Amino acid sequence: MGCMSSVAKVRRSNGNCVQVQAELVRVGGGPLGIRLQHGAGGVLVRDIDEHGVVGAWNAQHPSMKVCSGDRVIAVNSVPVDNSWASWCAILAELRKNSVRLVLSPGPVEESPADRAFGTREDSWASLDHLLPEDFMDTMARYTAKQCQVTECSICLEELDPESLVVQLPCSHAFHPRCAESWLTQCPTVKCATCPMCRHHMAPLQMIPRPRPRCSTVGHGQTTEP
Repeated sequence: MGCMSSVAKVRRSNGNCVQVQAELVRVGGGPLGIRLQHGAGGVLVRDIDEHGVVGAWNAQHPSMKVCSGDRVIAVNSVPVDNSWASWCAILAELRKNSVRLVLSPGPVEESPADRAFGTREDSWASLDHLLPEDFMDTMARYTAKQCQVTECSICLEELDPESLVVQLPCSHAFHPRCAESWLTQCPTVKCATCPMCRHHMAPLQMIPRPRPRCSTVGHGQTTEP
């Protein structure tokens, strides 16, 4: 993991908040180490893992730290709002090796719903995780004949018996490009489901429980890149 600086904006000047830009670069596919919450108020930073790329940025740029409570303004020049389409678009950007975050510094005061959510034992169930860049490599590939399929149900094209298809864990098979396009519409573990049976790509139990210091995440769609 790593980070680099290209913008020298001061996070706070005479008590006034200004926008902050962080240039983040993954080395070896490491996690960004940031937990985000998507809701009516847009996208907020809910927690930072000091061992991730964002944590390394913070250690090297103390005046431009990314902090819990910051509001995300843009990711790789993609503007952020509270729509689902915007959420999916920035998740796709967050999967890239180079990520430019523009934020409006917080802190944002937690609502009663946020505080109540953080105290529930089942709050971990609202967490989601980005699909890794190489997730397609984990899926089996066969010929259409071996899978006994004659059509890709995503693009509706007829399959040649010897054409290569990718088989999802539920055993449904599709063109590799079609499967990847479908599964990355909203590229998270919970959203990546089979278009035929809605079977998840991975059991939800595989999503790790949050560390104690991360227990007070907000309600809504929360994702840990």
